[in-house]
Amino acid sequence: MDYFNLETSSEEEQQDEKISQEESDKKSQKWDWQNPENFNLYFSFEKKENFKRNLLASDEEIVETQSDKRFRNDSTIEKSNTKNLIYTLHGHKSSVYRINWSKKPLNNDRLISCSYDSNVILWDLKKNTTKKFTHHSKFVRNAIFSIDELNFISVSYDQTCCLTDFETGNVVNKIGHDDIFSSVCAHPNHEKLILLGSKNEILLWDLRDSKVSRKYKAKSYIGLIQDILFINETEFVTSGDVISKDSAEYSIIAWDCESTAIISNQIFHEKYICTTLKKHPFNSIFYAQTHGDYIAEFSSRKPYKMNRNRRFESAGHSVKGYSIGFDINSSGSLIASGSIDGNVYIFNSSSSKLVKKIELCDKEVTKSQAFDVKFKNLNINNNQNESLAVSYSNGLIKIFNL
Repeated sequence: MDYFNLETSSEEEQQDEKISQEESDKKSQKWDWQNPENFNLYFSFEKKENFKRNLLASDEEIVETQSDKRFRNDSTIEKSNTKNLIYTLHGHKSSVYRINWSKKPLNNDRLISCSYDSNVILWDLKKNTTKKFTHHSKFVRNAIFSIDELNFISVSYDQTCCLTDFETGNVVNKIGHDDIFSSVCAHPNHEKLILLGSKNEILLWDLRDSKVSRKYKAKSYIGLIQDILFINETEFVTSGDVISKDSAEYSIIAWDCESTAIISNQIFHEKYICTTLKKHPFNSIFYAQTHGDYIAEFSSRKPYKMNRNRRFESAGHSVKGYSIGFDINSSGSLIASGSIDGNVYIFNSSSSKLVKKIELCDKEVTKSQAFDVKFKNLNINNNQNESLAVSYSNGLIKIFNL
């Protein structure tokens, strides 16, 4: 203003002082990557109700909105009167990444969930109670029941794996690592042995002495371990997130649990990352969710050949680089998968044809992804009904009657 020799009015001076004061207040506030609300400080041109945050690549590419504030701090189990929807579980404030049902008959109606909000919640549908565990400081990638189901094991991006007591909420045992933990799997016969996936390696954690007793590594870099699955008592398979330029030989690897040796890395040769693995309850078959928008089928016996004549895919079923979960029912006849469009696709395991699609019809929820699904036979009105729990990117968990 001085350059043009113009005089500034007192009102303009007051307005300029007010603007400069607001800018200095914004700069003085601390930047926190864990708090998406701080993005409003720098992108104030966005409307608050429409503000979104996009993270980078793979499973961190989650969209969170300001509407997540509608969830209450306490967790609630809401019963539904609609025909197919049985329960809606409120409690998480961000995307619910993985859910797992209890396998014990006495704890048949218990569900555990983990989320991007760094919390783990135990849902007891029979008693209509919930417990929230907040001992992790970053995104919890998975949480599973221990074999005796008195505890649960959780892995987090805060570089820790915790064994937590359900009753007291105390961390019974804990192990740290120099990198993030991405997957967890309990040994089928030894309740004290836990396999943990990290970057380029798998660790065998012995709960009896709180130490890593074995490490499993490949000669080449295999990336972040997406999932771990025991295909029998002595062998397990893992999936990584790195595809080499020449081949995809390290996408799925079979390991010997005792010797740490690689049994086979010539299992899946298509150039897609496999994010989740499941074994058929009766047949010698296991399945893998791929970034090719289909579920592939493999033999769980050497040489672990892929069945090229059968793949589970449907129009609309899409993964788009996310780590989408799927599950197989107790009889092995149905395979259900989540999808980026928010719908659940259920296939016949024998024919691989689509038999049912569960659409998310909720006026309050828009653009939510179905991240994980789990089958369960629930006792509803004194009848055993096959049900399906679905976790969503908006923090909700819905349980449907099939």
